[in-house]
Amino acid sequence: MSRSGCCSGVSDLRELVADHLRSAKSGWSIGAFGAIAEFHREPSDAADAREFAVVTAGGAIAVRLEERCRAFAYELLSARSDLWLHGVALCLPAPEARMTGSTRVTELGPDREALRPDDRNSVLFDLGLGLANCDFCVRTADPEVQEALRAAGDVPLLANAPLLEFLARRSPHRVMLSRLGRLEVFQKIGVKGSPPPIGPHTHLLPRFVRQSRTHAADVPVPEGWLPCLSLYPPNPVQDEEGRRKPLDCAELDAFQALLERFGDADHLRTKREVTAAVRAGKEPDPLAYFTRRQRTACRIALRQLRKQDGASPRLERWLREFDVASARERAGAH
Repeated sequence: MSRSGCCSGVSDLRELVADHLRSAKSGWSIGAFGAIAEFHREPSDAADAREFAVVTAGGAIAVRLEERCRAFAYELLSARSDLWLHGVALCLPAPEARMTGSTRVTELGPDREALRPDDRNSVLFDLGLGLANCDFCVRTADPEVQEALRAAGDVPLLANAPLLEFLARRSPHRVMLSRLGRLEVFQKIGVKGSPPPIGPHTHLLPRFVRQSRTHAADVPVPEGWLPCLSLYPPNPVQDEEGRRKPLDCAELDAFQALLERFGDADHLRTKREVTAAVRAGKEPDPLAYFTRRQRTACRIALRQLRKQDGASPRLERWLREFDVASARERAGAH
């Protein structure tokens, strides 16, 4: 995998992180596959925004950039055939990114680094999920919750259904820690089967956690690196709650600029080739893009072209060749 901008140093990331922390349109997460904490806020939310931290009524995030931190920007196909996803994974070399990897519930003492002073006497517990790149913790001042966590002993949390159910009911603060910062969630844990709460929230999905993966397979983190923090700039075709919206050209251009700085050079090259070929009226060559990554880049380029240029017979021929589901869905809509 070749990279166009991943060698930028930490000084190049400070402005990126500070800008997006100031923006209510950008989201953040810390976590692993199946266990993640997310931070979002609405423009109307009261927020204590500092250079590298934000605190709201629902949660808080603080970022600590390490010298060897690098950013890897990426685009992914959405399950919805006319959309795409994107993000920026902030990573460290694996030896520097690794956390405790504890596999039992462990009391860590008062959370002196809590982002609100009133929380600094509450007790922090590592839930012992054994994650490589983050520690999933809870924080509580409730004696009953503290007692239940201390009583867990050597029983792994994911094998302790009564404790999981108890924590879901009592909803202590969740605190996700990584080598690049912390993300705190104050909101109540969502009810199973309901949409996640708006704003900061967590997901804990045991069947995915048991796979011991730091990230989803389609997020292109280079070998030897681990993701410690993820940034989600505003998506040009869907809002913060995943609802479709008209193309925002400024948001599209802004993320393409991030791809130029921090993205995969092969992904960018394929997108440029496809865009130029379609706009020049060339016919699709089914053998031109045969690797999984090339075909993904091709399909994203075609979806972006349709949003930018509108439908055309030549674009539909390319979609039928490389993005069959997208072409079928649109054909059924006419």
